[in-house]
Amino acid sequence: TRLQVEHTVTEEVFGLDLVAAQINIAAGASLTDILPTTPTPRGHSVQVRLYAEDASRDFLPAPGQLLAFQPYHGTGLRWEIGCDATSVVSPCFDPLLAKLIATAATRTLAIKRLQQALARTFIAGVHTNLTFLRTLLAHQDFLQARLTVNFIAANMTQLLQTTAANATARQAELTAIATFLLERYGTGGEDQELRRIFAPQTRATPVEILSLHVDNSIQTGCGLYDGKHFFHFVLHPQAGGSAVTVGCDGYLHHATTEQHAWETETQATAVGTLIAPVPGRVAALNVSNGDVVADGTVCVIIESMKMEFALKAQGAGTVQEVKVAAGDLVTEGQTLVLLAATDTSK
Repeated sequence: TRLQVEHTVTEEVFGLDLVAAQINIAAGASLTDILPTTPTPRGHSVQVRLYAEDASRDFLPAPGQLLAFQPYHGTGLRWEIGCDATSVVSPCFDPLLAKLIATAATRTLAIKRLQQALARTFIAGVHTNLTFLRTLLAHQDFLQARLTVNFIAANMTQLLQTTAANATARQAELTAIATFLLERYGTGGEDQELRRIFAPQTRATPVEILSLHVDNSIQTGCGLYDGKHFFHFVLHPQAGGSAVTVGCDGYLHHATTEQHAWETETQATAVGTLIAPVPGRVAALNVSNGDVVADGTVCVIIESMKMEFALKAQGAGTVQEVKVAAGDLVTEGQTLVLLAATDTSK
């Protein structure tokens, strides 16, 4: 009556369509009609699931507006995709974006095909587990099939550290590409769609734009960095300026015309300011302007993708301003409640 999420692996290895088989059986066909002979497995198949979640924050869900989704297609690859480049990832449902299945004669080749596809797939607008999956697929215990159901939990620290280190190693070149794109395209006012731009050869980071498409002020394209590294990008208006996301080999970098403005806003929060840790819906608002609260009082509850996050007062104080209402959809980093700390000097 139901299929496992991993049924695609069975289908690839045995050459079956299990959904069609279910429908035919429901219509009265017998199992021998569908499988006249015993199916024989061939080759190896491996599946990964791409989620809108942040692996570095204990896999918190990361709903939001997708800006780009460009899957890589090639030999032995199968995609099951539940979104497109303009989808909104809702906080009300499971954050699964797509499944990617690679099949080959050997397990080693199937894993290589998965790695290649993930490296050449571009997703922007929300956090995903794409780079974490790449790290996992490269782990020696995974490659040697030394696995248990506790594999990820047992290796979590190493997997996260390696993912972060690999991303950091790419930041210099990704920053250079982002800077170039903001300089060339971030000012607006020109019809750039048909232009083919080459950076001056005297530039330390030569960038060649291979394609550029403009749709409702959102510019997407691809190019080459330093003559050999292929990258994708999406550039869009943000807070009176422009923001760009660059993807290269599966790693992403975000930049704006006002560099790191969003980081400053998020980090410069005083004690007593409650910030949304994830995008979601205000499930409960327990305080009003002027309320006096004790340390640990649950002021707001955020609901995001089947989980609830209780935001508590970090000390006694008075509610200075409530900026949201119950039922509101909020973004990650949005200020929800301002608290004035109680003056204990008197």
